[in-house]
This record gives sequence, structure tokens and C-alpha cells, in this order.
Amino acid sequence: MARKESGEGRGAEFTTLVSVMDRLKATEDLWYAERPIISKTTYSIFPSEKAEIFVAPITPLFEVRDLSRLTRNLGKRLNAFEIIPPHNYARGKGMVLGSLGFLERIATVKEVIRDVFTAINPEAVKRLEIPEKREGKTKRDLMNQIVVRIFPDTLSAKVMSAAGLSYTNAQGYNLEPENELKDLILTTEQINFLKKNQNIDLDRATRAMEVFAQNEDVKG
Repeated sequence: MARKESGEGRGAEFTTLVSVMDRLKATEDLWYAERPIISKTTYSIFPSEKAEIFVAPITPLFEVRDLSRLTRNLGKRLNAFEIIPPHNYARGKGMVLGSLGFLERIATVKEVIRDVFTAINPEAVKRLEIPEKREGKTKRDLMNQIVVRIFPDTLSAKVMSAAGLSYTNAQGYNLEPENELKDLILTTEQINFLKKNQNIDLDRATRAMEVFAQNEDVKG
């Protein structure tokens, strides 16, 4: 049975999110953060929400091929519409973490398009049989997005989950969604640290991970 980290949040408002989390809960040897990170975003041109769930195998998988196998198998089991396996980052400088994507329909938009033509060259308009007006209708779904972020170990998943939740406002939204790309990459230094320090407390791990990330930024 998967292990969880509890907490309150906006997750109950997503029916698909609840379903995904229920299936994660039933997955053997998997840790997941029960409180997802919710961000305001856009889907097409309309407002939307994105929920990110952080998960990790109970037994660490620091090899890309092993974590990739877990990502693919989990994606098929959960019927994810998108499966992005992890891969090596910048010629061995680290690992870009994989993810699973899901969509939840929250509304349907019906648009009526009305074009009115004003002739400047009436003869040309007549030859081309251009009507005075034209109407059309389109229909599309508005979606919330659910992303399952798959980490190689529970310590890094807990560190990143806590970091994301620290930027959550009173309404339950993450205030810094533009910084999420950093959460997707573990540098080689971070991975080596995690391999040797699985039993340290979360605060110490967080400080060390931040230092390694800053060092990587300085190197360019």
C-alpha cells in the first residue's frame, strides 16, 4: 500500500484528481504527498488550474532506466493520457524527472463567430461570390490539468513538495508556478547527496538541496 503525507488543500475539488490519488494510494511500494500543489494557469486562452502530485518509490531508484520503467508502468496502470519518462540532463549533469499527465473537463465553451463583409470592390466581391455575412459555431472543452511528478526517492519528493507548498496562499494556490522547471531537475550533486543521506531530517536535506541548486546556477 502506498504511503502518504497528509494535509488540507484544494484537491477535493478535482474529481479526476481524487480518482488518480485513490489509485496512487492503492499502488504498492509508492509514497505520495496527499496534498497536491495547485496553480492557476491557462488551458487554451481560458483560466484553468493545474494540480501537481509528488510521488516516489519507497525503495530509491536513482538510475534513469529504472525510474523510467516505473514511470511507464505507473502511467499505463493509471491510464495517463501523457507519459514523460525521465532522462539524463545536460550530458550527465543530472536527471530530468518524468511525469504523468491527466485532464479533467470543467466546462464547455460554445463560441458563435459572425463575419460581416463590407465591399470595397463590389465587382470582385461578386465574382468571388463572397456573402454579406457568415456565421459559424465552435465548441471546445475547458480542462484542468493533473500532473504526477515522479521522483527517484521519498526524501527528494518530500523536499520539493514542502518547497512548493511554502509558496501557497490563503486560497490554496501556488504563487510561483513559473519556477516549477527547477523542481523537475535533480543535479548530479543533489543525487549523490540523496544516495548517501536518506535518513537525515527534512530541514537539513532542504538546505543542502538548495545549496547544490545554487552552485549549479553559478556554474551556468
